Amino acid sequence: MESPATIEELDRLAIEFSGTRKKPLLILYYHEFEGEMREDDVEHICQEIKRRGFHRENKLENLDVLLHTIGGDPHAGYRIAQLIRGVTPEVTFLIPEYAFSAGTLSCMCGNEIRLGECAVLSPFDISFSTRRGTSGDIELMSIDYFKNFATDCREQAERMLTRLGSHNPSKVESDLLVEMAKQVGTLNIGRFYRARTLTGYYAEMLLLEYMFEQMPNKDDLSNKIIHAFLFEYPTHDFHMDFHICRKLGLPVQEMIVDESDKSKKLISILKQLTALGIICRTIRDAYKAPFIRLYM
Repeated sequence: MESPATIEELDRLAIEFSGTRKKPLLILYYHEFEGEMREDDVEHICQEIKRRGFHRENKLENLDVLLHTIGGDPHAGYRIAQLIRGVTPEVTFLIPEYAFSAGTLSCMCGNEIRLGECAVLSPFDISFSTRRGTSGDIELMSIDYFKNFATDCREQAERMLTRLGSHNPSKVESDLLVEMAKQVGTLNIGRFYRARTLTGYYAEMLLLEYMFEQMPNKDDLSNKIIHAFLFEYPTHDFHMDFHICRKLGLPVQEMIVDESDKSKKLISILKQLTALGIICRTIRDAYKAPFIRLYM
């Protein structure tokens, strides 16, 4: 029987991994469905980096960020990215398994994104709920698809009415949209569209300022990527693997097998430590604090 994971084992493997990569390693680990990126994390990350003696006036030469998250607040994703770039001129994001939504947004400040075996990113779709990962989640993409569904229903109804000799317009589209607004809430719909615009703006800032800073076609490339992440993929949890990300134009690389295995081992230990209650303690309701640590 395998012995339980310990924080000492995590520290040992993280230091070893950092040594192999010859770079400091910042781990940002969020529990699957009870941990999300929040603005409070910015200060915690800042203090962890300062604890090791680094800040905007004493920068790290380079940095690896091992990120594992289902996402969260786009404000947090953007601010974490700017904090990281404020303390290092070169950053590589390591994704052993996945970094979704706001986590993908944070990756847009990287010089490179290295994906573990079968690792994925996701679109920037906007969703709100009282508890992440429940059936109460409402996604902006779902609203977009419902609008398309309502339009299709109207067009089909009007074609049928025309065949029957009637030229009266159908009300089915407006009736469906009114019902949707009742169920989702008009204020929520407004919040969704505002958040999409905001996320696109944040992504543009990061791509132009960091990831594509030296590219002569950076405006066209960033516009293409932002449009794809906001509009072109069918669902919030659409899995963007290495092949999709590379085709889109992101600076992604596949980890070599040893690097991928070791990074996944770190995630496995982090999950075990969370299950044991050693890290990622429950703060309130179903929210667990992230694990944030800088290894040298």
